[in-house]
Amino acid sequence: MVRQFDARQDEPSTRTIDRHHHPSTQTPQSKYEKRCDVTPTIDASALAVTDRCDRCGAQAYVRSVLASGSELLFCRHHWHQNEPRLREIAVSIHDETDRLAAVPAIAALDER
Repeated sequence: MVRQFDARQDEPSTRTIDRHHHPSTQTPQSKYEKRCDVTPTIDASALAVTDRCDRCGAQAYVRSVLASGSELLFCRHHWHQNEPRLREIAVSIHDETDRLAAVPAIAALDER
Protein backbone atom coordinates (compact mmCIF):
# COMPACT_ATOMS: atom_id res chain seq x y z
CA MET A 1 0.00 0.00 0.00
CA VAL A 2 1.39 3.39 -0.98
CA ARG A 3 0.30 6.43 1.02
CA GLN A 4 0.36 9.90 -0.53
CA PHE A 5 -0.01 12.72 2.00
CA ASP A 6 -0.62 16.38 1.51
CA ALA A 7 1.72 17.81 4.14
CA ARG A 8 -0.79 20.49 5.09
CA GLN A 9 -3.48 17.90 5.82
CA ASP A 10 -3.39 14.54 7.54
CA GLU A 11 -5.57 12.80 4.98
CA PRO A 12 -4.36 10.90 1.90
CA SER A 13 -4.50 12.82 -1.34
CA THR A 14 -2.95 13.12 -4.76
CA ARG A 15 -1.74 16.55 -5.65
CA THR A 16 -0.92 18.30 -8.92
CA ILE A 17 1.03 21.51 -8.61
CA ASP A 18 0.16 24.37 -10.91
CA ARG A 19 3.14 26.73 -10.75
CA HIS A 20 1.13 29.61 -12.25
CA HIS A 21 -1.10 29.70 -9.17
CA HIS A 22 1.43 28.84 -6.47
CA PRO A 23 2.21 32.03 -4.47
CA SER A 24 5.93 31.30 -4.05
CA THR A 25 6.51 31.09 -7.80
CA GLN A 26 4.50 34.09 -8.96
CA THR A 27 6.56 36.98 -10.27
CA PRO A 28 5.44 40.26 -11.74
CA GLN A 29 5.06 40.01 -15.49
CA SER A 30 7.11 42.57 -17.40
CA LYS A 31 6.12 43.86 -20.82
CA TYR A 32 8.96 41.78 -22.32
CA GLU A 33 8.05 38.52 -20.64
CA LYS A 34 5.88 35.99 -22.42
CA ARG A 35 3.92 33.42 -20.47
CA CYS A 36 3.05 30.02 -21.80
CA ASP A 37 0.26 27.66 -20.81
CA VAL A 38 2.39 24.88 -19.35
CA THR A 39 1.44 23.19 -16.12
CA PRO A 40 4.30 21.15 -14.65
CA THR A 41 3.22 18.21 -12.51
CA ILE A 42 5.04 16.09 -10.00
CA ASP A 43 4.89 12.39 -10.74
CA ALA A 44 3.98 10.41 -7.62
CA SER A 45 5.38 7.16 -8.98
CA ALA A 46 6.51 4.39 -6.68
CA LEU A 47 10.01 4.55 -5.31
CA ALA A 48 12.46 2.17 -6.98
CA VAL A 49 15.20 0.06 -5.41
CA THR A 50 17.69 2.44 -7.00
CA ASP A 51 16.26 5.47 -5.13
CA ARG A 52 18.65 6.24 -2.28
CA CYS A 53 18.41 8.26 0.93
CA ASP A 54 19.94 11.72 0.54
CA ARG A 55 21.53 11.43 3.99
CA CYS A 56 23.09 7.95 4.14
CA GLY A 57 22.63 6.18 0.80
CA ALA A 58 20.31 3.44 2.12
CA GLN A 59 17.22 2.51 0.11
CA ALA A 60 14.69 5.36 0.17
CA TYR A 61 11.13 4.73 1.30
CA VAL A 62 9.90 8.35 1.54
CA ARG A 63 9.87 11.11 -1.10
CA SER A 64 9.25 14.65 0.11
CA VAL A 65 8.66 17.40 -2.48
CA LEU A 66 9.24 21.02 -1.49
CA ALA A 67 7.46 24.09 -2.90
CA SER A 68 10.52 24.87 -5.03
CA GLY A 69 10.08 21.52 -6.80
CA SER A 70 13.10 19.99 -5.05
CA GLU A 71 12.75 16.35 -4.14
CA LEU A 72 14.23 14.82 -0.98
CA LEU A 73 14.52 11.06 -0.52
CA PHE A 74 14.87 9.43 2.90
CA CYS A 75 15.30 5.99 4.42
CA ARG A 76 12.93 5.22 7.30
CA HIS A 77 15.46 6.21 9.98
CA HIS A 78 16.25 9.63 8.53
CA TRP A 79 12.59 10.24 7.64
CA HIS A 80 11.63 9.87 11.31
CA GLN A 81 14.42 12.26 12.33
CA ASN A 82 13.24 14.95 9.88
CA GLU A 83 9.50 14.26 9.67
CA PRO A 84 8.15 17.07 11.90
CA ARG A 85 9.91 19.86 10.00
CA LEU A 86 9.26 18.34 6.56
CA ARG A 87 5.53 18.04 7.27
CA GLU A 88 5.53 21.82 7.80
CA ILE A 89 7.36 22.78 4.60
CA ALA A 90 6.71 19.97 2.10
CA VAL A 91 4.15 20.27 -0.68
CA SER A 92 3.67 16.51 -0.88
CA ILE A 93 4.99 13.40 0.86
CA HIS A 94 5.05 9.94 -0.69
CA ASP A 95 5.52 7.37 2.11
CA GLU A 96 6.23 3.69 1.42
CA THR A 97 7.63 2.72 4.83
CA ASP A 98 4.84 0.16 5.26
CA ARG A 99 6.66 -1.97 2.65
CA LEU A 100 9.29 -2.71 5.32
CA ALA A 101 6.75 -4.68 7.39
CA ALA A 102 5.33 -6.62 4.43
CA VAL A 103 6.26 -10.28 4.08
CA PRO A 104 6.86 -11.39 0.49
CA ALA A 105 4.67 -14.18 -0.88
CA ILE A 106 7.75 -16.29 -1.58
CA ALA A 107 8.84 -16.26 2.10
CA ALA A 108 9.04 -19.57 3.93
CA LEU A 109 5.90 -20.53 5.88
CA ASP A 110 7.60 -20.04 9.26
CA GLU A 111 8.48 -16.43 8.27
CA ARG A 112 4.89 -15.44 7.50
